[in-house]
Amino acid sequence: MVRGYEMPKTLNSLYAIDQILQNNHGRGIEDYLGIYLNFSSDFGYDCTPDDAVVFGHTGMGGDHFAFFTNND
Repeated sequence: MVRGYEMPKTLNSLYAIDQILQNNHGRGIEDYLGIYLNFSSDFGYDCTPDDAVVFGHTGMGGDHFAFFTNND
């Protein structure tokens, strides 16, 4: 749970696929889709809103993916 939010089922599935790829092929989802999965409360950049829940990043250029919580 991050900032009071459970990981959505779709992201759970994506993490499961990542584990299968790692276990069976020694390569993760970042090697196939170019996204590093990360669902922790301590990841973000200066431009990331404080209430955003980041779940992935590209590893360069500051591109990252997040859910916005609309919490003040």
